[in-house]
Amino acid sequence: MSVDHLPDDARREAAEADGRRYWAAMMLSSDVHVFEAILSGQPVQVRSLDERILKLGLRGRKLTGREHLVVDARILDAIAEAGAKAVSPIVTGEKAHP
Repeated sequence: MSVDHLPDDARREAAEADGRRYWAAMMLSSDVHVFEAILSGQPVQVRSLDERILKLGLRGRKLTGREHLVVDARILDAIAEAGAKAVSPIVTGEKAHP
C-alpha cells in the first residue's frame, strides 16, 4: 500500500505499524516461507507457527480443529503489543508486572 499521499506523521506511523507487524510475523514464523505467506495474506498451517506466540496473537480465542489460518493484522498487532509489554521493563529498568 502506498502512503505517499499521507502527511509525514501519518507516513511515519504507518511505517512503524508495518515494522511492528513484520517483527510479529518473524516471531510467529517457523521459516522464511511461512513469514512470506503471512505477509502476503495466504493461509498457513497452524502447526508451522510458534504455539506460544500464536497464543498471544489470539488473545485467548481457541483454534479448535483448524489446520490453516490466515494471520491478519489484528493477530500481528496483538503479538507486537504483547512483545512490547514484555520487552519494555527490560529497556526501561522497571519491574515487570505479572
